[in-house]
Amino acid sequence: MTVDLSELEFADSSLMLDLMMLARRLRRREHDIRMRGAKPQITRLIELLGLPRLPGIAVDGLDAGQVVQSGRSGRAARRQPGPMGRDARP
Repeated sequence: MTVDLSELEFADSSLMLDLMMLARRLRRREHDIRMRGAKPQITRLIELLGLPRLPGIAVDGLDAGQVVQSGRSGRAARRQPGPMGRDARP
């Protein structure tokens, strides 16, 4: 399935979540989703949310290996145990 984003001017995380859920349903039926024609601001949102790294999702112009995470290393921060075995809060 191809989703043409060329006329989309604005998108937020709720739309991307809907596309992720659609991709999940399509994967169950052994189909993929391809997004094409996204404007730069939409492409940036797609990159930030990591959609190209998810199975069954391809984004024209983005390779899953190219997606760079900004800010964090991508790993969940580990909490250090505090007194009495509880997580220490920063």
